Amino acid sequence: MSNEVILDDAAEALFRELGGTDSKKTGGGYDVTGLAETLHAQDRRMDPFRALMVAFAQNFADFLAAFTTSDVKRMEDAREELLTVLVKLNKMPGHDGRVLVRLRGRGVPGEGRASADYDYVILFGGLALDLPEVRSAVRRIGVTASEFPGIFIGAMHALAGLGINSVYFRIDFDDPLYRERVTTTLTALGAHFKALALSEAAAARNVRRSGDSPFISDENGEPDPNLASLAILNKQKKEAVAGLVPKIAAVLEKPEPGGAVAECTDVFEAVFAFGKLREALARPPIEVNVLKWHLVAHQDEPALPEEVAAARSAARLFGKSSPKTARVLDTLYAPEFRFINPFLVVDRMALVSELISFMETQASCKEACEPVKEVMALRLDMAADLVLAEVEVAGNRVETRLDDGEVGAEIHPELARLLDFYCRRVAVKAKVKAMVKSAVVFGPGDYEVMARDFSITSAAAEELIGLLRGSFDPDGHFLRSAFEKRIPLFTGHREKVFEFLWHFLKEHMHKQERIGFLNSLKVLIDSMEGPTLALYTLLSDFARDPENVTYSDRNALMLANVLLRKFNKELHQDIEMTPEEVLKVVAGLDTEAVDYAREIIDADRERFFLKFRHVHSTLREALDENPRVTVPIRYLLTLEREIYMLFALAGGVTGRAILKSGLAEYGDPESGIYELFLSRQEMPWLIQILQVIVRALGRVGEPEDAVLIHEIRPRQVRFVNLGQDQRHKDMIRRLMGFVERSADTLAKKGTE
Repeated sequence: MSNEVILDDAAEALFRELGGTDSKKTGGGYDVTGLAETLHAQDRRMDPFRALMVAFAQNFADFLAAFTTSDVKRMEDAREELLTVLVKLNKMPGHDGRVLVRLRGRGVPGEGRASADYDYVILFGGLALDLPEVRSAVRRIGVTASEFPGIFIGAMHALAGLGINSVYFRIDFDDPLYRERVTTTLTALGAHFKALALSEAAAARNVRRSGDSPFISDENGEPDPNLASLAILNKQKKEAVAGLVPKIAAVLEKPEPGGAVAECTDVFEAVFAFGKLREALARPPIEVNVLKWHLVAHQDEPALPEEVAAARSAARLFGKSSPKTARVLDTLYAPEFRFINPFLVVDRMALVSELISFMETQASCKEACEPVKEVMALRLDMAADLVLAEVEVAGNRVETRLDDGEVGAEIHPELARLLDFYCRRVAVKAKVKAMVKSAVVFGPGDYEVMARDFSITSAAAEELIGLLRGSFDPDGHFLRSAFEKRIPLFTGHREKVFEFLWHFLKEHMHKQERIGFLNSLKVLIDSMEGPTLALYTLLSDFARDPENVTYSDRNALMLANVLLRKFNKELHQDIEMTPEEVLKVVAGLDTEAVDYAREIIDADRERFFLKFRHVHSTLREALDENPRVTVPIRYLLTLEREIYMLFALAGGVTGRAILKSGLAEYGDPESGIYELFLSRQEMPWLIQILQVIVRALGRVGEPEDAVLIHEIRPRQVRFVNLGQDQRHKDMIRRLMGFVERSADTLAKKGTE
């Protein structure tokens, strides 16, 4: 490889640094140390592993390509390099023993629809590597990694060309036979894809091949590379393994197969659901196009019966090696899937429609259709308004206009009605936004959409719109006094009123009136029975879309932070963020609200971690003047600060892990956060965030965290050297005071 320095030397340095790392678990059983390492700017420390993941993809693809062309030397070199990469990947602390590659096929933002062909993701040890992540790593590593994107694209094109939608590669060097089994399985896969290429070439020339088929076919009659690997690895005759297929398929086809078989998506996987076969046969360490790996990411993660039914139906309809199968399963089951553009809406709605129509014809799958429709409702509910605004639904046809023309498709009637509702909801939200500035007429259909959206009656929706309209002047300015006079009427819709108001006005307020609106909402909440409904709405909305930063995020956190306290001064126009004085609040906390907020956050901790990670990575890109970031840097700084303030008040497993991750980064003056292009310019904000983290961890940390906080003290001179003026020196002096007080507080907690 041309990047040996990055792939080898950098990785070795990292292994020496991390090799003895131990993780600590909290009472909740969550790996706080590991989480902290994946949340913040430890990205640079993990980049050698990302480099190895690129090398893994390259060498795996190279081996198969070399085998199909009978290039023996290239094949052997690729195999040995692949094993070397696996040895180094195996040294990553805390990995789960598998590398998973799978096709998403959504397309890479900004690279056109053809990029869907190489839109794969590689998962390993908590890292998710796709092309944008590869490019981010290149920016951090520098010129020595400049070839990585091309290498990644080339490897993924090679996999796509072979019809490989997924690869599940186990790492188990504790098994003395592992290397031999990897070599044997690679050879079996290479032979399969070479035979497949020859067969397809012969078919293209209308040449009939004589003799027995070189393949073992699966339950759908498709050549199966995994069954071929199983036979060769276990030195079984091809006919013996082929003979298992109809017998196991018959069990799979039973209405309720039960046991481990019920979780199997194909015959190959089901082989190992039978005790005797599992004992007699070694499972290949490499699996290609096993449907389960589009549903889950781990061997011990169960797939639900309805997911299995949908996956098997997709394979029967499109074929396991078809990219359509990968795309439809990505739509339904990839945890991070979003409709990121209108073309994706049209494309995926059409694919899922094909799947539902097919499943409705299969007696064994009819019941699994409803869960598929429910998933699509959730996907559309998460779609951005700007995306759905570009989609048109007419009857059962969905269309969108792109730069190169119009794209449309006929879709399933139920999906068409579902999509129509969410598109109409976007239109209604736009009318409400326009309503505060001009006379807008709402019809019965608009009120029906609101009623369905909020589970209220059309009459209630009409009344709320009337109350809302009276809270703005003809120019669209918020009238605080008029709003507060209507509070008794608003509270008549007790369970839904806050959600309704927040949904429509969270981003539509004039900047100068935003604080008044938030304070008025606080008055409204105070008139209701506790803040729990409002907290749920605010925190759920903040974490709802972890991959995006919106202008309502900071408003949600500011108001949530207000609701966690019993007595609050009003938020002022010139502050626009929670005052740091709340870090002193102890007796003034609303303990019931704090407990409730902590439960919400810890119950959905993965989404909150992802949201924080995205906010922080966006901030880092903004500090590095990445042109893709359009959110103002000051907004991102105050948003991140609000997140730390929230966790200072709510605490919990999630809060402590994120605060520790922040301390590890901001608490090191040599951290990359202080070396970015605009960091010196924004240094007062960065130091202020560190002050908040130190004080926050002093509130909600554990006694052992005192050691981490104390580590900042010997770094004082280096922190002072980050700035030049007296203000900066004063901030560092104040920081050291917070360090001593927070560390002392935690140390005392340990003696209580």
